[in-house]
Amino acid sequence: MTFQFFTSPNNQSENIYIKIEGTFSNEILQFKTPLNIERDEWDHTLQRPKNIYLKKTKIVFEKMNNLKLELNEYIREKNKASLNHRSIARKIKQICKKDYGESIENSLLMMTTIYITSKEK
Repeated sequence: MTFQFFTSPNNQSENIYIKIEGTFSNEILQFKTPLNIERDEWDHTLQRPKNIYLKKTKIVFEKMNNLKLELNEYIREKNKASLNHRSIARKIKQICKKDYGESIENSLLMMTTIYITSKEK
């Protein structure tokens, strides 16, 4: 299964679209995501923001990566009978609205945070 990101060449501030290949037999699915980016900040060849170190574009880039990971997992979990265009579109909106500011359980960042907060008490 492959994921490709692209933008529409019509507007100055653009929505990011995602194209999914390989979910159903030979069908290619396209979805509009709630993610926005300025036209001059998008790299069409790399399919990502040009400067991923700016705070605004870094957030978009991280959400794009999380979208690929979680969408891939969601599609693999579902059986093909219950998987349709609308359910995938709904899942894309859910993933993009998530706040990924929290640490992953048992990660180094979480353990460091626990250590620091325990020393402050």
